[in-house]
Amino acid sequence: MLSFFSALKRISVKRKLSWFVLKIPFINDLIKQVYVTRFAMTMSLLLASRVNLVKALELSAGMINFIPIKDGVEMSIQQLIKGASFAESLIGISVFDNKLRTHIKIAESVNKLPETFASLADEYQKELDHKTSLFNSFLEPVLILLVASVVGIVLVSMYLPLFKMGTTVG
Repeated sequence: MLSFFSALKRISVKRKLSWFVLKIPFINDLIKQVYVTRFAMTMSLLLASRVNLVKALELSAGMINFIPIKDGVEMSIQQLIKGASFAESLIGISVFDNKLRTHIKIAESVNKLPETFASLADEYQKELDHKTSLFNSFLEPVLILLVASVVGIVLVSMYLPLFKMGTTVG
């Protein structure tokens, strides 16, 4: 058990686990949404505090534990240092959707990145709340069926010997 937790701390294991999670239907959207929402909130706060863009991205990358988004932010930083615009630096990164890229492109042109990240964070948070409620409404009946079947198996396993005893005695 201890080796399992120590393995989870290694970057290579985290990387493989993160990419595996991205292959699970519906869960991948939920996980990406959580981390993109956190990224947008962090960027909104940092840019509103007048932290420059590269430093804000470096700080955000340090706070993100989900390797695909962290790698994407680090690639974006490298592109920014080479002279690309922020929107251009996000083009090759698959974990960021077109909505984010389009909003950032527009915000860059009108110099409103902090406000845009704040509105994106709010939109993503609302979408995340909706997806979470959908997931819960799907998961609730599944869990009820699972618990009912476990209780049914336990009851049958308890009463089956009693019924067999009753047929042998009677």
